[in-house]
Amino acid sequence: MLSFKAETITPKQASDLLERSAITFKNRNVTPSFVKRYIQDMKSGNWHADTGETLKIDIKGRVIDGQHRLQAVVQADIDQRMWVCRGIETEMFQYIDQGKTRDLKDIMTVEEWPDPRILHVTGKMLWRYEKTLERTGKGAPYAHAGSFNESDGAIYDWLQNVRPGLRSVWESYKGVVLKAYKGSDRAIPESLLLYALYQWHQNNSDLTLDIFTYLGEPMNQASPHDACGWALKYCQKLRQAQKETGVGGTTGRHADAKESMLTALNLMWDIMNGKESIRSWTSFKRRVADDGAFAVTG
Repeated sequence: MLSFKAETITPKQASDLLERSAITFKNRNVTPSFVKRYIQDMKSGNWHADTGETLKIDIKGRVIDGQHRLQAVVQADIDQRMWVCRGIETEMFQYIDQGKTRDLKDIMTVEEWPDPRILHVTGKMLWRYEKTLERTGKGAPYAHAGSFNESDGAIYDWLQNVRPGLRSVWESYKGVVLKAYKGSDRAIPESLLLYALYQWHQNNSDLTLDIFTYLGEPMNQASPHDACGWALKYCQKLRQAQKETGVGGTTGRHADAKESMLTALNLMWDIMNGKESIRSWTSFKRRVADDGAFAVTG
């Protein structure tokens, strides 16, 4: 007979459950990144018990689903309220966790955000920049002081509270971004262009629109600066090389080619704002060549 009950699981209880289960039940390997994510959610107050998810315990008192949550309780050393389902037949284990985890794109879709395919990537890039201060959006947040590996639900809450303007910026400048995407011969992903526009527009809206106007029609518009043309050419060649070799990528929040493109675009931005010299572009090209990639001419 199955029973369902909300219980407060202490670190001692969590440890005992894990130890008892490990003796006679072979669970899947623990994924440290999941545990770190749960720990961060618990410590930040973003852990919510009433989602319908349960800690599942079989008829022999062994945990057959929920070991990551229990590991997080132990390591965070925090009592945590959870719904617990007891009395599950052990053979039911093979049918547990067969579905796809709901990610930020799914959440945005449910919440009726426009174009979740694009905005969920931009949203994660903004979150990673906030947590790591890596302008390219690379860097693993949990590798930095404070551990920032949060669930997609927590990232969605962060976007709602800290970057509420992302949705309105997209709705206002969608046409500009999509035109720049087409103007770059679809070399620069829409999510990256939106990220750049969102970040730059806060500092210099006029220059940002000048850049995007050029990117939208590079064959018909005068470049506002030589660096603008260089960066566009770099991104186009990088995308072409990625297509031909299959190395790198532009999909996701921190694909290799996307990081390189954003590095070039931010360098362009700094040159145009007088924060870097044109000599920096030569250094950038040389560094790219030294790393085994192609050198961009011009």
